[in-house]
Amino acid sequence: MVGLSMVVTCYNLEKYIEESLRSVFAQDYNGPMEVIIIDDASRDNSVQVIESTIKKYGAGWDITFLRNEKNLGVSGATDRGWQLAKYDWIIEIDGDDVQYPDRCTKTARLIEKYPNAGAIFMSFSCIDSAGRGNWISYMIKDNSDSVFCAVTPHERADIFMERKEKSAVARGAYGCSFAINKKVVKLWGHLNSDHIKCFAQDPPWELRAFLSQSIVWSNQLACKYRSHSTNILNYERKCDTIEDCIKNELSMCDYDKKELQALGRMIADVKLALTYNSYSDWDKNDLNSCLKMLKQYELARTVRSDWWASWVIKRVYLLIRNWNNLPLVFKRCLIPRLVPLRLFAWLKMRKRRIDIEDKNT
Repeated sequence: MVGLSMVVTCYNLEKYIEESLRSVFAQDYNGPMEVIIIDDASRDNSVQVIESTIKKYGAGWDITFLRNEKNLGVSGATDRGWQLAKYDWIIEIDGDDVQYPDRCTKTARLIEKYPNAGAIFMSFSCIDSAGRGNWISYMIKDNSDSVFCAVTPHERADIFMERKEKSAVARGAYGCSFAINKKVVKLWGHLNSDHIKCFAQDPPWELRAFLSQSIVWSNQLACKYRSHSTNILNYERKCDTIEDCIKNELSMCDYDKKELQALGRMIADVKLALTYNSYSDWDKNDLNSCLKMLKQYELARTVRSDWWASWVIKRVYLLIRNWNNLPLVFKRCLIPRLVPLRLFAWLKMRKRRIDIEDKNT
């Protein structure tokens, strides 16, 4: 049977880590499994909660619990856990998300069906800090039972770049529903290096898998992705007041600064693949096209990261100067944001209220 290593990362998640670990220990898969828990130098009571949860619910499980002496960031903590995994397939788990009890069983079945895959992206539902949620993010848009596998190098290149062109966030790049083959991890090694400190691990590992092996998407639900006020990459977005909208906009700029680190890693990886054939089976044209696209996104993130700190005249200048090199999705994002921040926030708040009124009627 397929062996699975579940790697759980935690940083200051004392409110959520117990529920997350309980969902891990409730998995119904009968094959070989291990649980690796990495606490990334939390400053709250996460360690105590982890230890008590293991004691209460972890009986009979193969568990490794390690605490980092210093904070390595989400990518560094993930790196450490993945390098310790002893099975061929790794399931990434954030310490604030909740797993469906059959996630491992579904993953193992997909692995048995597509044994040469490098990564598997499953669907997920979204919940807030209280566990409430009302929508599901499906990997494929046709029906809830669909599974798709991209096999050939050119097919994988087309799909990766097509999705990036349509959306600022790739549809598959959600770590909460991600499983990766360890041969991809061994091939590429750590994300962080002396000259690149990567903040988010999901997009770079998605690209690495695309470059190396076939990719599987499934509409089967893997987990509940939690959005909350202390989430590293996300938070509960509210648009009920002008102040809420302003907070959202400023947080988006801060997020862009962090995403620049991930893009730096991805650009370096494509350059590595262009230099050494062992890293990817894509042809040179596809690799160069991918590199060009990533550099466009790097420019767009750079422009947007300081957007609200710049005067309106400078924002107009930046948009005009970089217009031909910006991806379409960023052009659509930046044009409405040429107005002053408070005015934009007021317009966004009004639109939200009108949408709610229309929905209620």
